[in-house]
Amino acid sequence: MQKTKSEVLKETSALIEKIRAEINAGKCNECIFCNKVAELHDLLVQLIVLIKDDYPIECERLQKRTNRLVGCVKINPYDFGAIQELISLLVKRENGAAVGQSYSVQVSGKRIFISHSSKDKQYITKFVNQILCLGIGLSPDDIFCTSIEDLGIKNGKDIRSHIHDNISSAEYSFLMISDNYKASEICINEMGAVWAYDANVRLYMLPGATVDKIGWLCDARQAQSLSNPIALDQLYKEMRSHFGITTDHFEHWSRIREEFVKSV
Repeated sequence: MQKTKSEVLKETSALIEKIRAEINAGKCNECIFCNKVAELHDLLVQLIVLIKDDYPIECERLQKRTNRLVGCVKINPYDFGAIQELISLLVKRENGAAVGQSYSVQVSGKRIFISHSSKDKQYITKFVNQILCLGIGLSPDDIFCTSIEDLGIKNGKDIRSHIHDNISSAEYSFLMISDNYKASEICINEMGAVWAYDANVRLYMLPGATVDKIGWLCDARQAQSLSNPIALDQLYKEMRSHFGITTDHFEHWSRIREEFVKSV
């Protein structure tokens, strides 16, 4: 008998949790071949057929990630992050439908999500304080950044759920690329989750970064340098327009931008 959508979704979610736990425990570094890739692929193929009518957008995005599992000996953390995020979204929507509630992607998260390595905190702190808040005029309450106190996860909050909420609600997502970022499976996983929603994603290369490619689709050469004044001016104009910030203080911005560029 064919499994129901809820059954396949439940099995897929459970398998993803097992894979995530093994990645976090460092077990994936010891394996030459992952025997769970084929199992995950088969479940996703079943799920795609079952959700195509109810969730066509998620189905299309999931299909792209599923295709890249064919022939893989190990799960790429970039694609795994996207799959994990899409499955989490589908679970929430299905749970809401089961009790007669609608579910919106825009949950109780921040409007800006910054994906970065905690080892790069010095650059991220300057970017948030000088560029986003002082320069562009955004409120710290709109920004989610795990390495900055008061902008990250509060005590008692579930870490994965909190990050999911903020990725899915973000109007802008920043990927702050560095050698530290490239070396972190957690960061690459997070990058995949960000691309799963594909909402105004901006890539910036931090000082000293030497990477060319991160993930399977993300070419780091397409990223802007964090110290590029032209790129920062573009960001200033774009974000002020998007968030409806009308006060004119470009001279003030120019001074802050120059101070920032010199400091990084």
